[in-house]
Amino acid sequence: MADPNNLNLITRLELLDTLKVLPSGSVAGQQIAALLNGTPGEEANQPDNDIFDIQFGRKAIEDIAYAVEQFSYVEAQRYAKSIEEGANRPAQDRSFQYWQALSERWGYLELMVD
Repeated sequence: MADPNNLNLITRLELLDTLKVLPSGSVAGQQIAALLNGTPGEEANQPDNDIFDIQFGRKAIEDIAYAVEQFSYVEAQRYAKSIEEGANRPAQDRSFQYWQALSERWGYLELMVD
């Protein structure tokens, strides 16, 4: 993940994953796509690690935060079930932690947006 001290900085991979959970054709999705088609604020050795500065309006951030939170909730239910059954794997642990952190990041951005 991008620098946790600056919530506005998000990697290309995080933005691509966010796009996966947004409703097709949403304004927020279109804004993310436009940002991804532009030049990143900082280019990395691996394109997935390019960093973008998020400067979306309140409505887009709210829509994104809600969609990621809902996806994370469903994933958390699946993860909890796999733990209860003793069937979780390290990949599931990482995925659960990733989506929780991404959900928190968008949630914090939602609290901070003007």
